Amino acid sequence: MAWLETDRHGRLRIGFKYYDGLKCREPLGVSANKQTIAEARRLCATIQLELKARTFDYAKRFPGSGRIKQRGIETREPIQPITVSELADSWLLRKQGEVKKSTHGYYKEVAGIFIQRDAIGTKTVSELRQEDIDRWRVRVDEKQTKANEPLSTRRKNMAWDVLNQILEFARVRKLLNEDLLLGMKPFKDSGQANDDDFELAEEPEDADVMPYNADQIEAIIAAAEGWLRALVMLYFFTGIRRGEALALTWDRVYLDRDLALINRSLSVRYGITTPAQRELLDRTGSC
Repeated sequence: MAWLETDRHGRLRIGFKYYDGLKCREPLGVSANKQTIAEARRLCATIQLELKARTFDYAKRFPGSGRIKQRGIETREPIQPITVSELADSWLLRKQGEVKKSTHGYYKEVAGIFIQRDAIGTKTVSELRQEDIDRWRVRVDEKQTKANEPLSTRRKNMAWDVLNQILEFARVRKLLNEDLLLGMKPFKDSGQANDDDFELAEEPEDADVMPYNADQIEAIIAAAEGWLRALVMLYFFTGIRRGEALALTWDRVYLDRDLALINRSLSVRYGITTPAQRELLDRTGSC
């Protein structure tokens, strides 16, 4: 049970019966008028519902009340505000055990350039608003390369994807109350693209992606010489990735079984890395 009353100075306070039946009164610190009375009644109704559902938290509703200490009511530790930059660090730490080293390096680079060193990085997560995301989007759209060229749409969408993942990381952990990227579309090319540009032509579900036709493949193989020809044929006839082919050594090739063990990748930036999952690639052609 909860009720509304005024003290002798005409200031509002709320009275209610606590779980053990003790009558409590808590001042609201405002004088009674039409507006404050309406707001106090809504608060009174909320408290009454919480008491009935036994979800009423005294320390949360009235953190400055003397009754909290008198009655030994436990108070929750205040949640320390966290910036978007600090949140990005936590997200990167979580991702470290989920993705390959090369992918984590890419995430770290994009988060550092577009988020942690941007004005949005200094914002407190709990205070983020839609207009902050809109301003960030404008800044990313205006960024240029070291050669003073506009960023590619692909690069801008890398930043958008990382920010999206970081905000989802915050929302799942109850640090953010809303999905700030809900309904926001990726960047488009040079402002000339429209919604129709993102529609895909209907294709059979089992259609293969063929960037080269048979004549082009034959011409490329014919032009290649020596070990380069073998490498080109490996790319065309197995679907192997570039870094995987560069990391492949003879001790992982089984010619008698037409199999190659693909369990690592080679890149200039990260050297040889091993993915979390290993797989056997069935060679459909010969080198």
